[in-house]
Amino acid sequence: MDKELEDLLAKARLAYRQMTPEEQEAMHKAQCESWVRGEMGWPKPRFTMVNGVKVYDSYEDYCNG
Repeated sequence: MDKELEDLLAKARLAYRQMTPEEQEAMHKAQCESWVRGEMGWPKPRFTMVNGVKVYDSYEDYCNG
């Protein structure tokens, strides 16, 4: 693993361990909310069903499906 990445991970672990349980809970809640906002804006794949098989309108739709 890259030394810089290892240092960043160690710094993040230390910061997390120094948080109070309330701060950790608040951070987890904020991460969940951020994930939901990101998912809500993600494009929904367009496809039609042909004989029980999804046929996507484009490769991008396939990747988002």
